[in-house]
Amino acid sequence: MLRTLLSILILAHILTGCDLVNKKSDYVGGFATQSGNCKEVGDSSIIFSEQDIEIGFYCFLKKCAHMEGKTHQGGFFHLTDSEGYYIEGKITQYEASGSWFLKMKGQNCSGYWTALKN
Repeated sequence: MLRTLLSILILAHILTGCDLVNKKSDYVGGFATQSGNCKEVGDSSIIFSEQDIEIGFYCFLKKCAHMEGKTHQGGFFHLTDSEGYYIEGKITQYEASGSWFLKMKGQNCSGYWTALKN
């Protein structure tokens, strides 16, 4: 069910041509929570240039998570913070996807995310 909701969210972004959270995003999509008491689904936004990547997760149009770093050969990345939270995945010319473990509004949660080239 979560994958269906995420697919609907991405499709809505594509059909409307709308990037609700950041007009300069290179990729837009969504995230879904699989474990923990966090928002079930939300928006994702990626800014990508050469090897630099910046990923934002948005809950009700407010940024609820953010990480940035570098990609490696093949577009793979594993972004972490000092507390052990992470966003990881792979980015290609047309799409990006991966998994995450983050603290949102004081709760530890994990799940998956996906985005398409804007």
